[in-house]
Formats: sequence, structure tokens, C-alpha cells
Amino acid sequence: EPCCVRGVAPPPPPPPPPPPPPPPPPPLRDGFTSLTVFSISHLQVYRDTCCNREILNLHVFCPNEASGCCETMVLHKLLVHLDTCPYELVACHNDACSMHLARLYMPQHHGTCPFRLEFCKFCSAPVPCVQLEVSPYFLLCQSPCDPHAAFFRLEKHLVQCALTEQPCSFHRFGCDFKACGKGVSEHEAGSVPQHLLLVLRKHTELQETLGQVQGELEQKASVFEQMQLRLERAERDAEHWGKLVSKNEASLTSTMEKVTSQTKRMQVLEKLWESSNGLSTMSLESSRSRECHDNLKGVRQMLEVVKTRLSTLESLQSTVGTMEKTLQTHESLLPVHTQRLADTDLRFQLLETVSCSGRLVWKLTDYAQRKQDATTGITPSLYSQPFYTTTFGYKMCARVYLNGDGVGRGTHLSLFFVVMRGEYDTILSWPFRQRVTLMLLDQGPGRKHLSDTFKPDPTSSSFKRPTSEMNVASGCPMFVSHGVLESRTYLKDDSIFLSIVVDRTGLDDL
Repeated sequence: EPCCVRGVAPPPPPPPPPPPPPPPPPPLRDGFTSLTVFSISHLQVYRDTCCNREILNLHVFCPNEASGCCETMVLHKLLVHLDTCPYELVACHNDACSMHLARLYMPQHHGTCPFRLEFCKFCSAPVPCVQLEVSPYFLLCQSPCDPHAAFFRLEKHLVQCALTEQPCSFHRFGCDFKACGKGVSEHEAGSVPQHLLLVLRKHTELQETLGQVQGELEQKASVFEQMQLRLERAERDAEHWGKLVSKNEASLTSTMEKVTSQTKRMQVLEKLWESSNGLSTMSLESSRSRECHDNLKGVRQMLEVVKTRLSTLESLQSTVGTMEKTLQTHESLLPVHTQRLADTDLRFQLLETVSCSGRLVWKLTDYAQRKQDATTGITPSLYSQPFYTTTFGYKMCARVYLNGDGVGRGTHLSLFFVVMRGEYDTILSWPFRQRVTLMLLDQGPGRKHLSDTFKPDPTSSSFKRPTSEMNVASGCPMFVSHGVLESRTYLKDDSIFLSIVVDRTGLDDL
């Protein structure tokens, strides 16, 4: 190594100059600078639970906001919302369908999707709608002709098949005839009178139904006119009372103005009266004082009259309000009174007759009016006065529908027998087993009474021991037609007689 002559090593060379510092990083947004980038292993990273909780509690908009969803929710409930969001895109559940629609419109798509499953009407197999076509599925005709026909041609074949049983063309009118081939044509050609009778009967039924509908319409129109008249009367009354109240208010205002004016005048006169007392020595002033005193007395009397009129007007105004309330009360009570009158009429009917011999003779007066009430539904049925088999026996009554009930409505009088709850049921034998005869009495000399007798069914609830006021009625819904009842001697002087006879054989006299 080189060294100096004196044996001293030379000084080391100077260190190289340090490299120039890197240029400063460009400034970032908000005045921050970039940091040194270095790699970090995922094992060195830990989830910040606190920050995660704060983030999950932030409120966010639904991702389908652009499609129309206006919902906002916390972040941790977003997935739950997307499961039910009506604007979330979902795929059609039909195989081979690639359609994605908002959940809101998917039900409508399912009804028109070309890949929806439909059942084949020939083989009953589920097939996509686009593949549904006529199947070469063959069936045999059920008639003895036994041809092979494709299923889609079988219906046409059955119409043309000569061995297929066909109904009569008048089956809609009640003809039950069926035959094969030309048998139907021969029947129709040979049964023209019978078919005309069926058509006539159907036409008659339609006319009766039309008459009933017209009657109901006329009744509704009458009720509507009555309600309209009541409404007009109420409007007139309201207008009258309104004018009266307005007139009273105007009169009251005028009276108050007069009272105010008279009060001011009285105050002036009182002041004059006080000043006149200090000038009693002067004769002129004395005369003025007396005049003022007289005027003051007259004003006071007038004030009393005004006060009386004012109190009268106030009482009249309260009377008007009371009369309006009374009018409203009367209008609300009118339907109640109507119902009570109907109930009272029913009670009077029940008090007409009573019998303890097992026989009831029931006279029904005002037949036309009562039938009209039954037709309009005011009083559909009538109950007779109770009667008894013996003094301490079964309690019974009759029930009649003058316009018919059930199958006899509008065409027949319906008569029923009713077992009622009596005071002595505990000592009687049940069920009721006595033979019952229903009768319509002939008021003519021929005495051709109409009757129907039946034996009670022991298993029927109509003849068991009553647990309510009366059992279910039992009898004849088509007891007698209106034509027979009203065209002979059963109806006289607008009255009919109904009778019920109970066979008392085997009953013990208590």
C-alpha cells in the first residue's frame, strides 16, 4: 500500500456525495400527500369491529332507486329489503325463459310467459305453452258404432253419429225425451201439442214473474214518492224556521240599538235633573226640572217595555230551536211507530180466537189487504190464536202465508201447523204424535171443504218438545191455489175460514 515517507497512512478518500433527494410527491386533494406504499400480509390486518358497526348503521338508498324505489334503510338491513323490493330484478322461474323483470311485474309475466306449463287436454301431461299442440291421441266412440276417431274430431263425430242418444230440442222447457238418430225428429213431429203446452206453461211462469217484478217496482216507486214528499216537506219546514230565526235576529238587533239609544238619552236626562235641583229658586228652571222628571219617568217605562220584548224574543228563539229538535225526533220515531203498529196488528190477530178442544176455526178478514201486505213483504205470514188439545194439553197454532211460501210463493196459499211451548209440556208425552187435519172451509151451501191430513214424523224437529217459543212449522206450502180459493165460495165478504183439527185419540185428560 502506498504510504508517505514518514510511514503514516494517507487519509481515506472523502465519501461520495449523497444521492439527490427524490422529488417531492405531488400534493393530493385536501392538502394530503401520498404515503410510502409497502405490502402488508392479510395475517397482519384485523377487522375494526367498531368501524364495521358504524358503517352497518349508516342509512343508504335502495340500489333500485333509479327504477322507482324510494325506500331508505340502514346498511345491515339492505339484503333483507332486496329480498322483497318490488323493483329488484328477478328471473322468471319457468325453464328456458331468460326474462329478467322487476318483482313488481313478474306476476303479470307469469300469466303470459310462453314457457309456462299448461296441461295437454288430450294426455293431461304438463307441457310448455310454446310446445302445446294437437296430440295424435285417439279415442273410441262410446256408441255401438265403434269407429276410431282422433280426440279433436270426436266431438264432431258424436254430433253426427246416428247411434248417439240425443235430447229433445224442447228439453229446456221440461221435455225429458231422449233417443238415437231419427227418433228425436219423429218425437218432435208427433208431440207438437205437448211441446206447445210446455212452452205455454213456461210463458205463463215468465208472465207471472214479470207481474211480480212490476208489482215490486210499483211498490218501490210509491215508497220513493212518499220519501220524496217527506223530504220536500222537511225542506219547507227548515226554510220556514230559518226565515223566522233570521227575522227574530233582525228584530233583536233593532231592539238592542233602541235600548242603547234610550239609555244614552236617560243619562242625559238624569244629568239635567241633577242640575235642575240646584236651580229650584228659579221658576223657569223648576218647570224644566219637572218636565225632565216626567220625561225620565217615561223613558224608564219605555226601557222596561223594551226589556220585556227582548226577553220575549230570546225565549222565542229558544222555542224555535226546541221545535226543530222535536221535528227531528218525530221523524226518527216514525219508523219505530210503524213497526209497533205492525206488531200490534199481529197481536190483535192472535187474540181473535182460542180453543181447548183440539179444533181451531180461524176467520181471516180483510183478505185482499192482508194478501197485499204479504206480497209487498210488510206481513209475509200470519199466526193464529193458540189453541189446545185440552185445557192442560199441547199448545198449538196455525201459520198461513196468503201469498205462498217456498214452492207455492205467488201461486198458492200455504198453511202450516205449529207446536208451541206451553205451560204443561213437562207432564206431556213427546214427541207429538196426534194426527193433524188442515182445512179450508167452504162458505157455500155445498160445504165442499178442502182438507189435507198428515201423521207427524216422530223424528222431525217440528214435533219434539219445544225449546223456544215455537217449533219449525210443518204443513202444506201448496195447500190451495189462489185461482181455486178466489173463484169459488171459499172467499166471501173478503173473509176466509181456516180450520185445524187435532185427533185427540189416546190423549189422557189431565
